[in-house]
Amino acid sequence: MKLKQFALSLALIAPLGLVAAHANAATMSTTGSFSLPEPAYWNETLLPAGDYTLSVGANPAGITVFSVKGEGITVNFLAMAVTGDTPERNELKLEDTNGTYVIREFDAGTTGESYRFGVSKTVRNLMSRKEAPAVTVPVSGL
Repeated sequence: MKLKQFALSLALIAPLGLVAAHANAATMSTTGSFSLPEPAYWNETLLPAGDYTLSVGANPAGITVFSVKGEGITVNFLAMAVTGDTPERNELKLEDTNGTYVIREFDAGTTGESYRFGVSKTVRNLMSRKEAPAVTVPVSGL
């Protein structure tokens, strides 16, 4: 699927709103969902196209943990918030480099925080050095 078609597919996925559930005073967890129209790497994990649930929580040590479930995959990623512009929507940002999609950032509009994710050396070797525009995937129900 070409990038324009991919971006159009993403624009058709409407966010449904956000819900936060507090586990206790020391931890916070939010849950949402998203659909990937194309396979994408999140760190070193290849997520096939399909529907996923995303849970974002802070453990008692204050480390943010992202849990992704769907399409036969359950995986956790650690992340730290980055400073910058305050996001307005909940969305995953993907980079497309010659047809290899990589999840690079999550903007949490409800909390006003953004998180960045690295790209593993294995995935970097699959991609060329050519830069391409970012693509976003709305996250609903967070």
